[in-house]
Amino acid sequence: MSEGPARRDFSLEELWNVTRETGDGSFFTNDSRDYELRYSERHYRRLQEIFRLVAMACPTQGDLLDIGTTQFTFLLKKLTPHRIFTIDYTSGFRQRCADHDIGFETHDITSPALPFGGQRFDVIVFTEVFEHLLANPVRIFSKLKSMLTDGGSLVFGTPNLASLQKRILLLLNRPILDWPTWEVGDEDIHGHGHNRIYVLRELTAFMERAGLLVTSSAYSLSMDFTEPEAGMALNAAKLLLLGPKLVVPSFRWGIHMVARNARH
Repeated sequence: MSEGPARRDFSLEELWNVTRETGDGSFFTNDSRDYELRYSERHYRRLQEIFRLVAMACPTQGDLLDIGTTQFTFLLKKLTPHRIFTIDYTSGFRQRCADHDIGFETHDITSPALPFGGQRFDVIVFTEVFEHLLANPVRIFSKLKSMLTDGGSLVFGTPNLASLQKRILLLLNRPILDWPTWEVGDEDIHGHGHNRIYVLRELTAFMERAGLLVTSSAYSLSMDFTEPEAGMALNAAKLLLLGPKLVVPSFRWGIHMVARNARH
């Protein structure tokens, strides 16, 4: 656990080391050490943005819940002053979390039950999960609100339905889901693929209806850059689309938001 002021940055090497320093018998993201390392490289910019939002939302020690366990959960434990808790759809990470003194529960966030006996958290990290759910969005945000302390913050991230690539796919009468549920096998450890993506205005409306106060929102470029494993054609397309995205923020890949539980 980090001591002193909250850090707002970390290196790719530090993120890689979370995986490299983990024993061979441990569970990894997608049950693969190699996959976890590749995922870290691909999502580094996105995780950097989320890390900064966490530092701004809760700069002093508190209880943090990360929904959907990944190597980022362990990075939060290593580099932030917070007590870390996490829930996941499957139990794969249970022992690895126990080894790092991270509270873990297997939990379906779409269920009405509350994890950890109804404990409330100073900050909840809820990124790259919402698009996987088959549930009433307002009910999900209402549940998250009930899990926050008074004044606690939700750090949220999800793909952007209004991104330029999605608009082009719609014009071409092509599907817009990157990883739909119907392409996920029964053996897939994630449980669900992508079921729906959203625009910023409706996400704001969902949060407000649930009683959350949106304190910041931004379109994220974090996944709009070239990737080593994407191939020449895809990377050429990314470069071609990057210019318009720099000019028009709503064309960008993702949405990152922070909302506060403003109880009175």
